[in-house]
Amino acid sequence: MKHNHNAFENQIFNHFREKVKALNDAMELLIEHNYKIIDLENQIIDKHNIKNIEKRFSFDYKRTPKRTYEKTQTIQEQSGQESKTND
Repeated sequence: MKHNHNAFENQIFNHFREKVKALNDAMELLIEHNYKIIDLENQIIDKHNIKNIEKRFSFDYKRTPKRTYEKTQTIQEQSGQESKTND
């Protein structure tokens, strides 16, 4: 019996399937060792919800904003101010 070749059965898609399988295996290994994973949708994946997507919950990760720093003076600017005060 001849196999019907589908458009999605080629080397490119096989490559992506292998990568996804490797990622899933790595996630399972980490979770097996009690790590928690935060995916790209900010969902926490742990041993309680790795198989059930509905049990995953999202959270807002609020980072501390960067502080702005004042511009420091260069050596040339400092020496220019010193010469003005000396005059």
